[in-house]
Amino acid sequence: MNKLNVKLLKAVKKAILEEPKRLDMNCGLAKSNLNICGTIGCIAGWAVILDKRGKSRKPIKEILESLINNQNFVACRDWVTWDNLKPMAEKALGLTRIQAKMLFFDANWPEPFKREYWESPSVKSAEITVKRIDYFIKTRK
Repeated sequence: MNKLNVKLLKAVKKAILEEPKRLDMNCGLAKSNLNICGTIGCIAGWAVILDKRGKSRKPIKEILESLINNQNFVACRDWVTWDNLKPMAEKALGLTRIQAKMLFFDANWPEPFKREYWESPSVKSAEITVKRIDYFIKTRK
C-alpha cells in the first residue's frame, strides 16, 4: 500500500495559493510567461517540481528545463509530456493509479469541486483546487 505524501501535497497547495496563475489543470507542466517563476502546471506538475526541488532551493525554471531536456520525446521543448510526468507525480505523492486519476484530472473530481472549477475564474480555480486537495488528503478520494 502506498503512503500518501501529505507534506508534498501541502507544499503544492502553498505554491498554488502563492501564485494562482501557476495553476492550469489542463497543462501538466510547461513554460509560461504568465508568472514570475516562468512555469505553469497542474497538481501533478507542481508535485514533481517541488519534489525535485526538495531542499536544494534550485530555481523552478532550472528544474523545469532539466525535466524537459531529459525527455525521450525530442519534439517537446516547452513542456513535460504527460507520459513522463504522471509516473513521477504518482511516485512522489505515493498514489495508486486510481487515486492519481481522481486527483490529477478535474473531470474525475467529485462534486461540487468539478463544477466549481469549470465555472470559476482563474484566481478562484486555485482556491477550489486547494479545497480539492484538502478533501483528497482527508478522504483519499
